[in-house]
Amino acid sequence: MQGVLKRSNSIIFSAVLNYGIENFSLTILEYCLPDEQFEREDYYIKTLQPKYNILQKAGSSLGYKHSEEAKKRISVFMSSENRPEGAGRPGQKIEVFDKETNLTATFDSFSAAAIALDIRYGAIKNYFYKNQQKPYIGRYIFTKI
Repeated sequence: MQGVLKRSNSIIFSAVLNYGIENFSLTILEYCLPDEQFEREDYYIKTLQPKYNILQKAGSSLGYKHSEEAKKRISVFMSSENRPEGAGRPGQKIEVFDKETNLTATFDSFSAAAIALDIRYGAIKNYFYKNQQKPYIGRYIFTKI
């Protein structure tokens, strides 16, 4: 286990190495349904303001800070001459029906819809992957166009 912890530069792993595993504990704060997990995690992040939580919003990378090395690698990858063929192509257009407002909106990509609806990109991706028939969180119905 020690070897695994040393390879990570995570704040929590560093703290465990520094202070010892015996000084940490794991507590389940609440049981909830899977589609409620991010809402509940957001609640506890805001309420408890945990010392070792590096993200500001559950299921999002909001608040994460890339290292300078990572920023350089991302920059090199995103430059046009290094981008893999097909990268940057247009996303899958989708239509979203909102049962609460009875409105339909069209988005150019899963990402654009996720941002507009303030939900995770992966939630939309999984909706199609799992061939969901019921509305996401009881509200949104996604259709590829």
